[in-house]
Amino acid sequence: MTKERLRRYIWLKQECRQLEAYLERIRNDMSVVTSPRLTGMPHAKDPKGLDEIVIRYEEISDKYEKQLRIYQKETIAIENAILGMRDPRSRLILRYRYMDGLKWETIADIMHYEVSSLYKMHGQALRELRNIP
Repeated sequence: MTKERLRRYIWLKQECRQLEAYLERIRNDMSVVTSPRLTGMPHAKDPKGLDEIVIRYEEISDKYEKQLRIYQKETIAIENAILGMRDPRSRLILRYRYMDGLKWETIADIMHYEVSSLYKMHGQALRELRNIP
């Protein structure tokens, strides 16, 4: 596990939330598009237009779901790597920094360490993490 992969975590999680919201919106739009009109008024059928809309929604939905699975798999790999570390202090530092996106000063306040001490512990944590796939 590399520092670059860790840095991607927070962005992957945000994109997962965004894709989940898009998928929900697509599902809601599809229910509106495909639900029958119960107005009692006569209306012309538009099978061609409706079919095209449904196909486009299904295609984009499939792409979003595929991308979401890729992102979820990567975030789980990062979380498992951190969980595989022996030192709880190292796990905390990495979670605060890469999963929560906190600044070093904030982490130092939370953990009651000097920032310089955190840098040293962070380096040790990264060395340990490199040995975890």
